[in-house]
Amino acid sequence: MPLPMATLYRGDRTAERAVAARRPVLDTLLDRLRDRTEWAVKVHAAEAGPGAPADTGGPAGPGSGGRAYLSRASARRRERQGAHGRALAEAEAVDAALRSHAVAATRHRPQSERLTGRRAPQLLNVAYLVEDARRADFTAALARFTAGRPHPGVRVEASGPWIPYSFARWDEDPRPGQDQEAPS
Repeated sequence: MPLPMATLYRGDRTAERAVAARRPVLDTLLDRLRDRTEWAVKVHAAEAGPGAPADTGGPAGPGSGGRAYLSRASARRRERQGAHGRALAEAEAVDAALRSHAVAATRHRPQSERLTGRRAPQLLNVAYLVEDARRADFTAALARFTAGRPHPGVRVEASGPWIPYSFARWDEDPRPGQDQEAPS
């Protein structure tokens, strides 16, 4: 039964009534999820390597007072913002490529650096609903991003296949055409 994770009922009778009341929606949802699995993909900004410019915190040398320091600090801030913008664009490119192999996709809130244990931010946290018949296409595309790394500004991690929990929402209309649907 495709129920959202942590759905609890106090007894069999309560569960039976809940299912009976939503039977048409559940039938449509079961049809939609049949022969499909969920894949979780997390895209993080690439962490700066050991060769990244360090902030020395002071002037570069004689005659370079506070104005020069502020100028360098401003340049570093602009570079960080630019790198973040480029990483976001790369993450969106990864998402677009993977969506082309999925029936639907839904974005979850990116996890904090404290939860991920990484210094670099998580840019995307996406679940993809993939037809079992297209699994090889999806995993081949995924392998290009996890192994080949055509986008050096991001790191892509994936897990799956999973039961499609992210798509087992019976409080939403499960018919095609929803916002979460991937383009065909």
